[in-house]
Amino acid sequence: MIALNPINGSASEYAEAYDNFILKSTRESEYRASLAWRAEKSVGKKGNQCVQFVRSFLGASEISGMARNTKTNSQTPEIGSVIKTNESSKGHIGVVIKIEDKTLWIVESNVPLGSERIGIRKFKLDDPRILGYYVF
Repeated sequence: MIALNPINGSASEYAEAYDNFILKSTRESEYRASLAWRAEKSVGKKGNQCVQFVRSFLGASEISGMARNTKTNSQTPEIGSVIKTNESSKGHIGVVIKIEDKTLWIVESNVPLGSERIGIRKFKLDDPRILGYYVF
């Protein structure tokens, strides 16, 4: 990684590092806005079971099978990560679309159980139903 300090490198290296930083920040900001916008436009529509919905919403082929078998790799949520809860015997997953203070918003499908409808819910970060997150 090139340090953002022109003393440690040439002006062109500094400019390239700065451009890459700005580009990454812009992409992350656009990605977050895109997730929230897509979630809001999906509310009330048919979304199938939660695993099918998350796989389709994120384009994540690594999410499959039963929700209870979805692996977690973090206890800290990020925008775009998969949240796993213990809300049914089959488990439940959704997508984190917003984090603010000690609250996160998720988009999900099939809540209430059997509805197969897309919705947005809020969770407190310390909610005991949260089992963890899969961060890409």
